[in-house]
Amino acid sequence: MFCHQASAQEVVYENVDPSRYLSNALPIIGEVGDEVELGGTARIITGLQFEYYGYWIPQGDERVTVRFYKNDGPTVDAFDNSHSPKTLIWEGSLGLLSPGYQTRTFTNINKLVPSDFTIAFEFSGLANTTAEHAEILLYDPPTIGRSFGDYWQRTGPSTWGLDLTPPIRDNFALKLYAGVEGAIKVTKGASNLNLTWLGTGFVPQQSSDLIHWQNISGAAANFAVVPIGPGNMFFRLRRPPPGEMSITRTTTQVQISWIGTGYVLQENTVLGSTTGWVTIQTTGNSTSLPVDTTLNKFYRLLKSQ
Repeated sequence: MFCHQASAQEVVYENVDPSRYLSNALPIIGEVGDEVELGGTARIITGLQFEYYGYWIPQGDERVTVRFYKNDGPTVDAFDNSHSPKTLIWEGSLGLLSPGYQTRTFTNINKLVPSDFTIAFEFSGLANTTAEHAEILLYDPPTIGRSFGDYWQRTGPSTWGLDLTPPIRDNFALKLYAGVEGAIKVTKGASNLNLTWLGTGFVPQQSSDLIHWQNISGAAANFAVVPIGPGNMFFRLRRPPPGEMSITRTTTQVQISWIGTGYVLQENTVLGSTTGWVTIQTTGNSTSLPVDTTLNKFYRLLKSQ
């Protein structure tokens, strides 16, 4: 038996209701983005659905890249204080695109976003002519969340402009799924349990009695595999504080890692001594040292100035 907390998901933005299709589409030339305000409460985006129309003869090199940006750039519209996209949050690409009316999805995104941010699209492998181009479908109004009726057009390496095509409201055909940070999903395989979770900086742990907890070895950033064992199995996520150190040893190496950056790693042969500490690393948050079988070694972290 095993116990787990399900990874609840919700739709936080939806603008694909067929009854609200505007019978129109926006040509994608360069990179264009739709700034959206999310509904709901979850803010870790797990999935994205979008709809486009493509007109081309497939050559096998047609791709779309989707990016999430914070709107923390310079103010573009002084009237409503619109801040342009700047800081990249996430980027993903899809290939083997087909022409015609299409719906495509991204899954396992797992990125924390603000309630207001921009979703941008850039197609490649197209000549952007009447004979070869892509368009994002337009719907309005969104059924969940809010959009603003205009769109962002990249005008330079780090500059964006606001555009619109009156009387059409340029709200892209988008649907966003999000989950709650720290929720664990457990799926059962033939001989293993597969654990996935949302958010970053967590260490998964397991217990048989809800009292004694042990870190799960070999865990990745958002995934861990646990052999199915006898009795109850309980799981939780722990977020270690900055500066917490972990030490493991093999026959030849001492592996040291710690949470956070900006620390100095030191070693000594006398525990509790105020002198004799030798600095062995000043950057990063992990190291591997050879085993010394002749001396006891003790390690500590100091916050660098």
